[in-house]
Amino acid sequence: MYILKLLRSQGMHIVQLSTVAYSVIIARILYALLAWGGFITSEHKHRINAFLNALNPMDIWIVLSLHGTE
Repeated sequence: MYILKLLRSQGMHIVQLSTVAYSVIIARILYALLAWGGFITSEHKHRINAFLNALNPMDIWIVLSLHGTE
């Protein structure tokens, strides 16, 4: 989260910012879920959802949804 806020404060455009978020954060979460998905508890799911919801104020999800359409 810190790196995203830092890059945004330095003027990075939202499209590039969401690309960084997807490649660094979301890709790692998805990779880990494939390997450890059967072992996570509801508390872990809540923590992951809370983290992803924290990206919403940064308008990351608007552009992240476009990654699946390319």
